[in-house]
Amino acid sequence: SPYYGRVRVGTISGDSISFSSQQTFYSGQVRSQGVTYDSANDRIVIAYRDEDNNDHGRAVVGQVSGTSITFGTPSTFNSASTRYIQAVYDSDNGRVVIVYRDDGNSDLGSAVVGQVNSSNNTITFGSDTAFGSGGQSNYPAATYTTGGKVVVVYQDRGNSVNYSAGTAAVGTVNAGNNTISFGTPVVFDTSEVSFNAVTYNSSTSKVVIAYTDEGNSNYGTKIEGTISGTSISFGSPSVYSNNGATGFHSAVYDSTNNKVVIAYIDQGNETRATAIVSGHAGFAVPQVGTPTDIVSVNHTYFTAAAYDSTNNKVVATYWDNGTGKAIVGTVSGTSISFGTPV
Repeated sequence: SPYYGRVRVGTISGDSISFSSQQTFYSGQVRSQGVTYDSANDRIVIAYRDEDNNDHGRAVVGQVSGTSITFGTPSTFNSASTRYIQAVYDSDNGRVVIVYRDDGNSDLGSAVVGQVNSSNNTITFGSDTAFGSGGQSNYPAATYTTGGKVVVVYQDRGNSVNYSAGTAAVGTVNAGNNTISFGTPVVFDTSEVSFNAVTYNSSTSKVVIAYTDEGNSNYGTKIEGTISGTSISFGSPSVYSNNGATGFHSAVYDSTNNKVVIAYIDQGNETRATAIVSGHAGFAVPQVGTPTDIVSVNHTYFTAAAYDSTNNKVVATYWDNGTGKAIVGTVSGTSISFGTPV
């Protein structure tokens, strides 16, 4: 099946990346995967929608050894239809946090905390908590900040004042009972938003959100937020791509260069996979570089990015006419250059 759960282990050398043979984490149809790394246990956790099991939310723990990976037994974290899955790791509490839309609970955005057992490569979960405000929560994205705080951003269709507004909520992890509680949601954009991505800039202690602003010609937009307790406040949004509609945003923090890299699809440029580097030059006027083609190929989709702190490289992935490809990027100032796609 083309939808089986598959992984490959990638190894970076300079500006190139090579991959192991294909390996399977689930011999069934999956979608909407979210992946994170548990650094305390040296394990990866893959959360996914199990289409062979009524679209339930499940997660599996993987152990990497060289260029191979072995998996434990999957666990269910949501016994209902589950969509828009993402996973982050709370390094202060040693817990995995999975966010998703729970179609079994009025399509509300929800989060659940998992604890990895490295002795048998399993994960157990506490009770889930809704962060939505009473209606459908679309495009949820999450980032871990510090002090047990997770920020979730989403399109809030339950907002009676600003339908489909861009909204954020701060969650606090309780490692004692593997739960998470949320403060009051805060609107960061009153327009309809989509394709949300979020990361945390630890050098400025700012949360950086990238999204499609459907109220402003679907332009690529970013905004910075500051956490205070269980709430978050925002500066002014700024457009980083006004060439046309944008989508499939991914945002990562380059801790070596103290820059945020945003990868996205630029529909105003033949739907090419594109990246831009952002620094911090004041709360209201963020510094951004010039958009750079990740690859000079038209009609690419499904961009994603990750940061390799060992090699100080950004790895971007994308879909190129039916083929999954990856490419290594190097940040310099507010520019990024890429190697050869694989």
